[in-house]
Amino acid sequence: MIVSHELPSLFAIADDGIFLDAKTHKPIARGSPRDLRDHSTIPEVMAFMNRQTDIPPTDETKG
Repeated sequence: MIVSHELPSLFAIADDGIFLDAKTHKPIARGSPRDLRDHSTIPEVMAFMNRQTDIPPTDETKG
């Protein structure tokens, strides 16, 4: 288990993650970092996971 806000590290080593609400510290989302980035409908998760664009794309999103 690791705790990190550094997205490149999360994308490089994590298969599964839990996203905690900043105020309540309770889980609000769980999944792979790429799934959370690409498919979450939770505004806080979307904002956090999409704050950086230097993460390599998945095979599905490569042009």
